[in-house]
Amino acid sequence: MAEGSVISCSNLQWRSVSNQRKIPSVFASEITSFSLNPKETHLQQSVAELKSKIVDKDVEDLVHQARTHILQTSGFRDSSSSPAPSSSSPLSSVRGTPAHKKLKLMSRIGEDAPPLSPIPLIVTTRHVFQNFKSPCRTPLGPGKSKPS
Repeated sequence: MAEGSVISCSNLQWRSVSNQRKIPSVFASEITSFSLNPKETHLQQSVAELKSKIVDKDVEDLVHQARTHILQTSGFRDSSSSPAPSSSSPLSSVRGTPAHKKLKLMSRIGEDAPPLSPIPLIVTTRHVFQNFKSPCRTPLGPGKSKPS
């Protein structure tokens, strides 16, 4: 998905963030789906209708207007005007990997990306390396009792 593309969203959740202002907000959960080409017919119709309404307008101008409106009303900073990181950064070795793509997306959104670090595996017990042994079961049928 690229900036300025028309997408469909399904299974979004409406919530009020503030009790005093009753501002409705949309949240995505694990069941939310985003798609450029939805399979559901009602979403296909809605996307086609939206595309037909904006076909005469300049999409880049609409995206710019929406971005400035959101930045003015939300208080987020615009990170799209910040300079690109230099090629001598420690992340240049992971360029093209999914982690780099996620970091790039996070920098465009405005959040500072956390540094990548290896996961330390400190094992203090030898039991971690032993094979799993399933518990033994005795075949007890109905009417049979446990031997004592």
